[in-house]
Amino acid sequence: MDICEAASFEREKTNRHPWELARIEVVKNFLTPVLTQKPTATILDLGCGDVFVAQQLSIQYSKATFHCVDIAFTPEIITTISEPVKNLPISLYSSTQELSSSISHKVDVVLLLDVIE
Repeated sequence: MDICEAASFEREKTNRHPWELARIEVVKNFLTPVLTQKPTATILDLGCGDVFVAQQLSIQYSKATFHCVDIAFTPEIITTISEPVKNLPISLYSSTQELSSSISHKVDVVLLLDVIE
């Protein structure tokens, strides 16, 4: 979900639109062959919105690392979103410049799910 569309940052699957839940399954179908070959892949989610996709994928692919970037992130939004994912391999960034200063290696997969609609 886009940040601007989120009335709250509720994470319950029961509150998600069926399209969001179906999209997770489609993305898993694409990622499974890649992450079977490299379970410790680094995944970049550009335009990650409320991080729902990365959160769900990180549960399935627990050895992968997720770097989520959204230009709508403010420090307050990052604080709010970080709490439910604090024990998952997810890092949040408000810009690609911020990301580039935090990551020194190349990424294996780039997700552009809410960028190209």
